[in-house]
Amino acid sequence: MSSLRSDETYNLRLPILSIDFPQTFDDEESRVYKETMSVKEMAEMLGLCKSESYYLVKKNYFKVIPYYKGLRVDIKSFEAWYKTQFRYKKVNGEEPGEKYKDKTFSAKQVMAMLNCSAAHVFELIATNQFKSYNISGYARIDIASFQEWLSKQDKYPLKKRRKR
Repeated sequence: MSSLRSDETYNLRLPILSIDFPQTFDDEESRVYKETMSVKEMAEMLGLCKSESYYLVKKNYFKVIPYYKGLRVDIKSFEAWYKTQFRYKKVNGEEPGEKYKDKTFSAKQVMAMLNCSAAHVFELIATNQFKSYNISGYARIDIASFQEWLSKQDKYPLKKRRKR
């Protein structure tokens, strides 16, 4: 058994392996990356923390694809979900709820039109004075139904605009 001295150095020469990674993905992987985004990318887009973004994934609001590097969110189903909800807003981009904006009013908009409190608007909703919908936890009032109700009642006149 030989002993090693501290002043001896050993030169080990190992062959250097050169691995060339392709810069482009194969067709399937390329398609997945173009049609999906990571959960982290979705969180950054909506300005959410990690736990809130995985909460959305768990709720199955949109299609999620398990992929070998993690979970991927289908962009088409995400955009379809985004257009039907009002709670989450993109950091930069279009406003949420585009699907319902031209068909419904928010409770805040009705409150401004009637010049009354939020509690009173929700009381009108609760007594079914006009059609309303609960969309992602937000009350939305059907425009046609509201205008019909407004024309039949005389308690709340519409605000008149001042001429300038």
